Amino acid sequence: MAKKKSVKESELELKKQKEIAKLEKKLESIEQRLEELAEERNQAQIVLNEAIAQGDASENSDRDAAMEKSGRLDAEYNELVAQKDDIENKLSHPDTIVIEDVDDDVVHIDSIVDLLELDTNEKNRYMIVDSYNADETDKHDIFMLVKDSELAKALIGHKVGDVVTVRVEKPYDVKINKITVE
Repeated sequence: MAKKKSVKESELELKKQKEIAKLEKKLESIEQRLEELAEERNQAQIVLNEAIAQGDASENSDRDAAMEKSGRLDAEYNELVAQKDDIENKLSHPDTIVIEDVDDDVVHIDSIVDLLELDTNEKNRYMIVDSYNADETDKHDIFMLVKDSELAKALIGHKVGDVVTVRVEKPYDVKINKITVE
């Protein structure tokens, strides 16, 4: 006789399926950006070669600019390759994807948090994301907040109504008005 899944097990399985779908979407985005970067890197190399051919390296600002751009593109490319490898590894071994049984009443990764900055009375919505999801742009009224940012670290674990001090160079207080989870 098959064991019936509990509601909690079903919820965790659904969260895992959503995480897998999110990883697949992110992988697609990374692959598209890698294609773009490959072309940009080729163009940057052409510009760099032309600048080097101009001669005197001591006064060659074109060469310096081309080298700087090439370095930035290479760094972004390498970071994306590492993220792609990590995501592919997770997707090829979905049993290693751990979904924590978190309380949706507290702020955690993937929470959407409505905040009031107490000093300015400014209201904003933030979604706390892993670094993989930080560049999502399909949520027009929500700012993506990487989990390692000072604001995210201050919010994680707190509940609606809590006033949280964000410890940065000039500390400030925010009040959590609402927490939702997709």
